[in-house]
Amino acid sequence: MGLFGYLDDAYFTAKVFTQVIDEIQASNGKIAGIDQKYYDQAKYLKRYVRGVIPDEAVKIDEMVKELRSGKSTLYQAIFN
Repeated sequence: MGLFGYLDDAYFTAKVFTQVIDEIQASNGKIAGIDQKYYDQAKYLKRYVRGVIPDEAVKIDEMVKELRSGKSTLYQAIFN
C-alpha cells in the first residue's frame, strides 16, 4: 500500500500518543518538554493525515475508541 499504508500507521500512533498525553494532563500529571513537542507535532500530523485518508482516519478513530472501552472487534477485523 506504499505511502498510504504508512499514513494510517502514523495516524494510529499519533492518535494513541495524543490520547495518552491528554489523560496524563487531565489527571494533573506532568509531561516532559520533549513530550509536549511530540504532542504538538502529533496533533498537526493527525489533522493533515485526516485530509489525505479521511475514511481510514474515521475507522481508526472508531477502532481506538472501541479498544479504550475494552473491546477489540474492529481491531481484530482490521488486522485479520
